[in-house]
Amino acid sequence: MNLKRLHLFLYFLLVSTSVFALENMVVIATLTDFPPNCFKKAGAVEKIEEILPPGTDSSQLQGFSWDVVRESYHERGYTIRLFVAPWSRGLHHLKTGKVQLIFPAVKTKEREKEFYYSRESVDQTNILIYIKTENSHLLNNFKWLAGKRIATVRGWSYGKKWEAIRHVRKDPASTLMQGFYMLDSDRVFGVIGYEDSFDYRLKKELVFHKYKKSLIIEPVADYLIGRKTATARKQISEFDKGKKILMQNGTMKRIYTKWASSGIIMPVIKNKGDNE
Repeated sequence: MNLKRLHLFLYFLLVSTSVFALENMVVIATLTDFPPNCFKKAGAVEKIEEILPPGTDSSQLQGFSWDVVRESYHERGYTIRLFVAPWSRGLHHLKTGKVQLIFPAVKTKEREKEFYYSRESVDQTNILIYIKTENSHLLNNFKWLAGKRIATVRGWSYGKKWEAIRHVRKDPASTLMQGFYMLDSDRVFGVIGYEDSFDYRLKKELVFHKYKKSLIIEPVADYLIGRKTATARKQISEFDKGKKILMQNGTMKRIYTKWASSGIIMPVIKNKGDNE
C-alpha cells in the first residue's frame, strides 16, 4: 500500500512539474544574420532548436537584442525554447503556430493587423540607404530616389515611412550582402538597410569604404511579436515586465557596456511609444 501511494505521489509530482514547465516555457524564433542584434557565434555548431532554462545561454546565438530578450524572460523565471531560422521561415513558424513569438520586428501597418507587439523594444536603429561612393553628391536630399531601383532583403521590413514610398522600384535580395553584390554590379542604385547591422557587416567584410549613407529615412525600434492570442499576449506581457526589471536592476546597463566594449555602439532603447 505504501509503495502504491509512493508511485501515485511520484506520478502526480511528475505531472504537476510538467504542467509547470509548460506554463513557464516560451517558444521563440529569431535569425542569425542580423548583427549586432542576433548573429552566430564564431565556430558555433548550428542547431535548429535549443532549450534554455534561466541562467543559461545559447551555444550558437549572440547579440544585443538576444541578450535583452533572454535576460528579460529568465528574470521572470521562463525557460526559452529557441528556434533559429531565416526570417521568412521564422515568420512562417509563427503564423503556423510552431513558435509563439518572434523578434526583432519593426512595426508596420500590415503586421499590426495580424500580431501583438511588445510595449518594450528590444533594440533601435536608423533606416537609410547605401549607395556607391561616386554617387555621394546626390545625398543632400531624397529627390534622387525617384525611379531608382533599391535592393531590399526579402521578408524584412524597413518602417512605415519606407512602406509609404511609391516612386522607387524595390528589388528583393535573399541576403544582406546579396543586396550589395547587386549594387556593385549596377543592378540597383542603392541598398536600404538598418544602420547598425549593415555598418557592422560591411566593416567585417572590409568593404565599408565603398559606400556612402543617405540621410536617415526613419529611426525605428524592433519589438517582440506574437499572434493575436491570449497566450501570446500573456507571454509578451512577461517580456515587458522582465525588461522593466532589467532597466531597474542595472542589467540593461551591463548589456550596453558589454556590446560597447566589443566596439559596437548601440543606440539607446526607448520605451513604449517608439515610432508608433
